[in-house]
Amino acid sequence: MGAGGKIPNPNEQMDLHVSEIHDIAGKAAMTFCFLWLFYRFEQDGGVLMGLRHPWEHGGGHDDHGHGHGVKFTKADIGEIPEPEEEEH
Repeated sequence: MGAGGKIPNPNEQMDLHVSEIHDIAGKAAMTFCFLWLFYRFEQDGGVLMGLRHPWEHGGGHDDHGHGHGVKFTKADIGEIPEPEEEEH
């Protein structure tokens, strides 16, 4: 039934053959995954270890160039806001 009447012996070592391209692709994928895992651990390791909360991302919001302090005016509903001209 399925095994051709022969019951496989669990103590016998199976001889698996994998083509070279699949072997190389598997090793490359495994390397990429581990490198990504280590990179993410470097970024979020404190959160994963329970040393800090995810919303405590450290550092202040001094000047990141996000347009803080720029005022916008909106002409009408649905219009894109335009930055105001600075008066010197």
